[in-house]
Amino acid sequence: YQRIMNINLESNSGSYEIESYDDNEVVIRTIDKQQLVLQRDFILSPSKLFQEKAISFSQHSDIEYLISLKPEVLVVSTHDPHSFPKDVRKLFEAEAIGVEVMKIGSGCRTYNLLASELRNVYLVIQF
Repeated sequence: YQRIMNINLESNSGSYEIESYDDNEVVIRTIDKQQLVLQRDFILSPSKLFQEKAISFSQHSDIEYLISLKPEVLVVSTHDPHSFPKDVRKLFEAEAIGVEVMKIGSGCRTYNLLASELRNVYLVIQF
């Protein structure tokens, strides 16, 4: 169990940001500056939050759904990043969508960095 990690932010007011995380939850600062603690799978972009939205990369409809969001970069964060299917990565790359797969902590930090650069990033958290 990893202790909760706080992230120091230079806030981009008007966007969703990750304040802290651990292996079991992510704390998000919402657009209206509220704190939201999430302990189930979700999808996050600087302007949208899809709570309790579980994505299965073995389901074609879930992959199509993510492609339809038209992210520039898709960050997939999971406890086991090595299990991400290589053929699925190719589907996103064929649509000019960059895919980064990493552990939850790294994904949260990467999301905040890309969001602060005003990139069209989507974070998929899989607890």
